[in-house]
Amino acid sequence: MGLFNIVRGDTTCPRCGQQIEAEVETRLGWTHELLTLRVGDRYTWNHPEMPSLRPDGGNAAGDGYCECPACRRDFFVRVVVEADVIRRLEPIVG
Repeated sequence: MGLFNIVRGDTTCPRCGQQIEAEVETRLGWTHELLTLRVGDRYTWNHPEMPSLRPDGGNAAGDGYCECPACRRDFFVRVVVEADVIRRLEPIVG
């Protein structure tokens, strides 16, 4: 079992087209504390005792995985972090 953080936020399911609150599993940054965050929260990149995982400027986009609460089908999501803040969830289509 891998370690991941959860990011919650609004997005559109690419499978059914519904606007949903997604619960996205992502391995972006420090994952050992299994954090639950929301779009708009500051992202925790590293633990004080570990080498820095923070990218330049605190900007990154990482893949995530979720299941639509409306249609129960899964899809991948890009978690976008800008200046250390989770800005949005972008469904990956195709």
